[in-house]
Amino acid sequence: FSTPQHVRLADGKLSPVLGS
Repeated sequence: FSTPQHVRLADGKLSPVLGS
């Protein structure tokens, strides 16, 4: 699947995508 530059976590925070 295509992953955005940042994925939104359940806590509402943004986490950098691994391998980015």
